[in-house]
Amino acid sequence: MRWNLARVALLIGALMSVAGASMADTQNTGAETGRAETEGAAAQKFSRLSETKGLTAFDLDGEALDFSTWVPERFLWSEAQDVPVEFAPAALFSTFEQVRIGYDPLERDRYEVRLYRATLYPDRVALAVSYARLLARVWSSTDFGMSAPDPMFGEVLGGTDASGAMMVNRISVWRRGEELLILRQRFEAERFENYAEDMAKMVGSLRFKTALDTPLVGDDAPVRALATRWGAPWRARFPAHWQEIDAPLDLGAKGVFSFWRDTADAKGNLAAMIASVPAPADLPNGPPGDASFNDLADTAAAMAHMALGQLAPDQPFTLAPVEASRIGDLAQTTAFNALYTFRVELGEVKALVKLDVMLAYGKDGQLLSFVTVAPAGTDLYLEGTSMHASYVQKILLETLTAYFGARQAQ
Repeated sequence: MRWNLARVALLIGALMSVAGASMADTQNTGAETGRAETEGAAAQKFSRLSETKGLTAFDLDGEALDFSTWVPERFLWSEAQDVPVEFAPAALFSTFEQVRIGYDPLERDRYEVRLYRATLYPDRVALAVSYARLLARVWSSTDFGMSAPDPMFGEVLGGTDASGAMMVNRISVWRRGEELLILRQRFEAERFENYAEDMAKMVGSLRFKTALDTPLVGDDAPVRALATRWGAPWRARFPAHWQEIDAPLDLGAKGVFSFWRDTADAKGNLAAMIASVPAPADLPNGPPGDASFNDLADTAAAMAHMALGQLAPDQPFTLAPVEASRIGDLAQTTAFNALYTFRVELGEVKALVKLDVMLAYGKDGQLLSFVTVAPAGTDLYLEGTSMHASYVQKILLETLTAYFGARQAQ
């Protein structure tokens, strides 16, 4: 890799400043307060109720996916052997099939349940909620929200009025190793109250026959330890098929920067940067407690420039801020944290890129950061690629949470 050290030095200077505001105040407010409102609304839309008696067992000819759950007594179930070919362009599933259909024979047009199972390509794995969003992209035209309580379980509500009446899909996805169980509950929006309890019980009562722990990454995951002010390094991890590009760029007191790429992505669309930057002299304890997204927006933009300047050298680009949000798991252990999203137009062809910058300042002023670069999801294949980038973000966030948690415990 060819390092442009003069440019790097200029960018590091920008990293040391908290002045300026390149994100509008309205975006700042919306991102910070809107998240709590969304979570509150999600608790209602994605209610889960647990029943322990009278459960129905479902044998899907695969030990990992066999399960039992509560179902309405009036339901009839039939086997199905349909392959939803519309998802093939995403290149995420080696197999994908519909296996069961359940319905009330008197109200089939108003509420029915479909079960699917899928086998994943291991080099393009994603968060469960990302799969749910991809399915909703095809099965629905209107987004009614999502819930992601766990990396291996997520739900999305989406609707379509193509038939004249608004039909809503509650799409629930469980990831079990390299397999998915998908529960699609389709109902008439006007009769939501009639079916809300049934849907909540069906999801909330679902129990798998066998326990299975699915870690985000395996023991063979590559690790890059970056030195910190504390002394204990930040041990960032990546999926096994990700590879560091050359040795880290060590600028001494100005920080250490490491660049990564997804070797399994033949089109070269996925890359990342991780960084450890010591506290500047004027911010020995990190940003002030009342720092806003706007206060650190220039720092996030500088990190984005650093990543693009090295991962896409000599490529012109424009950078536009989209949104910023807090990471709740880091709220108690950091002085400031935020995930910034930018829209990038890259190269002469102005390819659309989604770039995320994570800033996490320790209470000792230490800045740990990562940047992920992925294509905008303009088609199903690129959406699948971007989904894997979100998965890598989750892995890196877990390592940040572990680092700052251990730091606070000292």
